Amino acid sequence: MEDQDHRSVVAVVAGFDTYQNPMLAGMREVLEAHNLPLLAYADDTWGPSVAPALVCALNRSSTCGVITTPTMTAERDAELHGLISERDLPVVHIGQQVPGRPCVRADNLQGMTVLMGLLLDECEIRAPVLVQGLAHHPDHVAREQVFRAEMARRGMPVDEELVIQGRSDPDITKHELHVLLKCRRDMDAVITMDDISGMVVIETLAEVGLRVPQDVVVTGFDNYPMAAINWPGLTTVDQNLQEQGATAARLLLNNLTGDAPPEHVLTSCTLMPRGSTAIGRASHVATRQTVESVARMVRVHLATQGELLRMGRALMKCHSLEDICQALPNTLAALNVPRAFLVVYERAEAATNDHPVTPSTARLALDYRDGAAHPVTAEAFPACNVLPDDLISETRTGFLAFQPLAGTQGPLGYLLFEQSYSPASIAEGLEMDLSRTMEAVFSAEALMDYSATLERLVTQRTQELMAEVAVRRQVEQDLRKANAELHRSVVIDGLTGIANRTALDRHFEEHWQRHVDHQWELAVLMVDVDLFKLYNDRYGHLLGDGALKTVASCLRKSSRYPHDLACRFGGEEFVVVLPRSGVEEALTVARRFSSLLATAAVPHAASPIAPVVTASIGIAAIVPSTETSPEELIAAADNMLYLAKKEGRNRIVAGSVMEPAVT
Repeated sequence: MEDQDHRSVVAVVAGFDTYQNPMLAGMREVLEAHNLPLLAYADDTWGPSVAPALVCALNRSSTCGVITTPTMTAERDAELHGLISERDLPVVHIGQQVPGRPCVRADNLQGMTVLMGLLLDECEIRAPVLVQGLAHHPDHVAREQVFRAEMARRGMPVDEELVIQGRSDPDITKHELHVLLKCRRDMDAVITMDDISGMVVIETLAEVGLRVPQDVVVTGFDNYPMAAINWPGLTTVDQNLQEQGATAARLLLNNLTGDAPPEHVLTSCTLMPRGSTAIGRASHVATRQTVESVARMVRVHLATQGELLRMGRALMKCHSLEDICQALPNTLAALNVPRAFLVVYERAEAATNDHPVTPSTARLALDYRDGAAHPVTAEAFPACNVLPDDLISETRTGFLAFQPLAGTQGPLGYLLFEQSYSPASIAEGLEMDLSRTMEAVFSAEALMDYSATLERLVTQRTQELMAEVAVRRQVEQDLRKANAELHRSVVIDGLTGIANRTALDRHFEEHWQRHVDHQWELAVLMVDVDLFKLYNDRYGHLLGDGALKTVASCLRKSSRYPHDLACRFGGEEFVVVLPRSGVEEALTVARRFSSLLATAAVPHAASPIAPVVTASIGIAAIVPSTETSPEELIAAADNMLYLAKKEGRNRIVAGSVMEPAVT
């Protein structure tokens, strides 16, 4: 092949998780052998169309070919395919059916047929539930077709009442299965189109007292690493994702050398029988997964989640972009990320839903390579360039993942990073924590800039109009108002009007040492609105905001002492801090809040728990010491909250870390 020093391949994926990462690993291995770098873009779900950064990548002269996987919507797929056709770029599609284009897919017919053979012939199921996947995803469509064909081949009609929507969404799957279980429990199997849905099904069946596999067998598809360490292990089908990615890369290389690749290439699937179908009448027993290998996978997942949690805690304390860039390197090193570049878009006018803003310039905030952060310049560069000119060579070697970062008002920037293949995904944690922290920092900076601008105006007007005392006093009054609003915005949650995370940190700083000195007890309530995503899906975000305001109002009324603090912890989670209080006092506050919330009677028709909005509450109390921290108390209350939700939600779990008690 000709010299490829300034050419690269672009991969478009729905995200960097345990499904896409093996594919990317396969692509990377093949392309690196031919000195072709790989730049992978996570589909940006903010906004109605393909992200401007991805459009730039497709228009870049160095882009010599494209590999795509399905995005989350058929409309986004169609737009992306149109852009690739306009550029006349060589392309290979994975998991899709695009006429006239080379497509690599798992042999769903073979994989699903083997799975159905296990269920129908060896497990002898007769009343299976089918959880449908994404209607536009050809793999999910093919799997359902095989399900119906194999049932028909054995003369077994499909009970359409046992066919439910899942859409590869855990919340939808859980809700629809709960609805079905209220009417019927005569099923002997649940067949899902993906492993995430399968694991949610096992959890949901356990909630209603059905045992897996003794009462109901469950299967997934895709062989996610978590399927092996689930309990019981989930029977699934391995699509050989890494080979799919490698095959796609080989087809693209053949296309670049002038060879016409075949239109359709199928990779074989492998049945992975595990505990979710290992009942007495089934002969298959999973032998590929050893205790040692499962333990290794668990350690990797726990270590990864632990590092992401530590990163989240560190980012909580960041008040500037510089703070963020100082906190990130330690996490990147612990997560085995050899290089990463944090890029922020230059802020212009604010974006709205009706008027999205396409960033035109960006600046590099963090240059992390070889285990250390390198100095960066403040100079802006065109956003389409991905990196400044002095670092553009980094895109011409190896593999980089482009993870967009966005807030409520639009794109904030992106993280360009390289990661070693691992069964534990880190991209989602990086995206969420960085996006949330950057948006908070930028909002605070905007308010500070506004305050500084007002102050300059006051000084200027004072110098020019010394004689006009009335005018000067009015301007000074405006300045005081702006500063007061700035101070209020730092400690008050903008939506609910109660305290925010900053206020919580300050509250602990004020009271913790005093409790250590006097050995007073300190209690915390962790409150989570039950099934709030279902509420938003049913009523919309405007009513969702109103529901959160109602919850906040009930919390404020429940805590009655001057030093008690109710705050919004994030999303639909709230925290109440009760100085000089123990579990009993906290239970009183929690019951008072539950009563007020019940009286408010906010309708929640989508909830399987109650017809109105309810909340789960975890309570923990501690006598602070020099060896303990507020974070440990919050974590203990969060554990109690977890138990409350596990016990069925709409309840209170209170006690020490060692002795929880449900009320």
